[in-house]
This record gives sequence, structure tokens and C-alpha cells, in this order.
Amino acid sequence: MTGILSKGQWRLHAFIGLLVLAVIATSVPSMPHGVEIAHRALGKLTFIAGLGFVLWHLRAAVRTRHGAAIVTGALVVLLTTAVVATGMMVPENLDAGREEGPRGAHGLAALLVPLLYLAHRRQGGTKPGVFPWIIALASFAACVLAVTIFRTK
Repeated sequence: MTGILSKGQWRLHAFIGLLVLAVIATSVPSMPHGVEIAHRALGKLTFIAGLGFVLWHLRAAVRTRHGAAIVTGALVVLLTTAVVATGMMVPENLDAGREEGPRGAHGLAALLVPLLYLAHRRQGGTKPGVFPWIIALASFAACVLAVTIFRTK
């Protein structure tokens, strides 16, 4: 791979992508309690791994002085923090028909993170491959499915 990421950073980057897919796979409306617990745990694990990646990546990223990539990267971090914060505000076993409040904000922010991530990658030296697009499309599909199901209840 090219760009400013080391081989280890690319590996962590790929692991985070797999975690994101696992979080998406466990984000189903009217989820059983066990799936909800898995979703919350995977979300927190993804955030911790992502935070480690950001701290590891930050020094090299700032040295590039590539303003658009730095700004979109910072926005990805802020929006991801919003996803975790709103996710923690959603009460356990919340009725699936309620999409307003923290659950609605959580879903919207979760939808925007992969799209903003794609914008961040397009600004950097290494353009996104197929995997980031799959994650973004899966996130979008999961959000559309959830909204469709919530509205029909």
C-alpha cells in the first residue's frame, strides 16, 4: 500500500473495517437482548480500536499538512464520538418503533460516518478501494432498512 500508513496501521485499519461490518450486522430493529449486548460491545471495541488508530496515525497525518484530509479526518473522529455517545444514551430494550431522540441521532450519525470516511480517504494519498465502499453501502442499507421497519410499526 502507498500513502502515510505503515503495514501495521493498514492491518489495524482492516481490523476496524471488519469490526464495523460486525456492528452493522448486529444493528437490527427489534433486536433480541443478546444481539443488542453484542452490538453495544462491538461498537465500544470498534471505537477503542479506532481511537488507537487515530493516535497512531495522527503524527504522520499532521506532518503532511494536507488540510482537507486533516479536517475530514477530524470530522470522522468527532462524528464517531457522537455515534458512541448517542448509542450509550439509547436505553436497553428500547421499543423498536421509537426512532426519535438518541436512537434517531445514533442511526443518522452512524450512517454519516462511513460516507465522511470515504470523503476523508478520497482527500488522502491512498484512494479508497472496494472494502470501504462495501462498508458505506452496508451502513446505508442498514439505515434505510431500520427506518423502513420503524415507520411501518
